[in-house]
Amino acid sequence: MSGSTVPDSVARPSILPPKAGEMLADDIRASIIGDALPAGTRLPSERELVEQHGLSRATVREALRLLDAEGLITIKRGPRGGITVRHPDPTHFSRSLATMVALRGASLGQLFDFRLSIEPDAAAAAATMITDEQRKVLLDSTLPRDAEVPESVDFHVQVSAASGNALYHIVVASLHEVLEQHVTLEALSDDAWEQTRSAHEKIAKAIASGNATKARNAMRWHLERFREDMAELGRLDEWIIPRSAWHRPATHRATALG
Repeated sequence: MSGSTVPDSVARPSILPPKAGEMLADDIRASIIGDALPAGTRLPSERELVEQHGLSRATVREALRLLDAEGLITIKRGPRGGITVRHPDPTHFSRSLATMVALRGASLGQLFDFRLSIEPDAAAAAATMITDEQRKVLLDSTLPRDAEVPESVDFHVQVSAASGNALYHIVVASLHEVLEQHVTLEALSDDAWEQTRSAHEKIAKAIASGNATKARNAMRWHLERFREDMAELGRLDEWIIPRSAWHRPATHRATALG
């Protein structure tokens, strides 16, 4: 065999340089975050960005499309429109996360394992960090009322927000879409809903009283009890959102297509 070496161009795959639109999006993103621009701050117009950066209108629009998809800007057309800074809410990413979870085939058991590693500690933190306003909202949310899936899921988001830990809040809020679809699909009975409300009430009262240990234990008991119910139904090894749930009826598709 010869001692010749393989040319670098063959041995290493070429790395494509970033597109101009991506580079402009990087610059604008860095300005928004690095300068801590408040939500609602007006940014240069599309025309001004074209002139400032010497780029085509199509390139600028691509950069703005990327930032809009990330939830970092709002674009309004018309004479009173413009481009303004937006601070994305964690729930902005919920639908994308639900899609990713479905494509990866994450099981319901994995979801419970993850939640048990996060939410009891978030509840304990909330017991020491909750504000008076958050305390009132949390306690009011557990009052008897007609069962509603979004409200049940919102309770867990409220607890994470009261923890004072931004990462707890971002993670739990980002799971909102996943949890809402999951709870909806389980078709819980009236008794199960009342058990959930009662468990939420115990968690809320523990947090409101400032008892971190009691709050942690109450949240853990609630999640473990729900996991046991799902285990009895044989759901833990199944997808969080079963594949069948993603299929819309043909009539629904036809209506959507006009």
